[in-house]
Amino acid sequence: TESMPMVLIEAASYGLPIVAYDIGTIRDCFAPNPEIKNGIAYHKNGILVPDGDENLLCEAMRELLSNEAMRLEMGRQSLILAKERFSKEVIMQEWQDLLTALKR
Repeated sequence: TESMPMVLIEAASYGLPIVAYDIGTIRDCFAPNPEIKNGIAYHKNGILVPDGDENLLCEAMRELLSNEAMRLEMGRQSLILAKERFSKEVIMQEWQDLLTALKR
């Protein structure tokens, strides 16, 4: 898995809710403290399911497709997350901070 799931960051930047397998750094990046129900991890900006569980992945997608309010709110929260954690300005500042610290 990639250490930084770029496709999910791109989706979040378009205001889409995240539906993904709970692998690698995805939980750390997108859903650090989810509410777990029936094996599905719900977070304010999306849903994570156990790696490889295709049935739960389909169930999570069906739930989002059938629940417009949930889908829109998770999408709104994804957009907020993308702006607060992954915007160009935030990333540039993090690099600047790192380079400044390395100069010391």
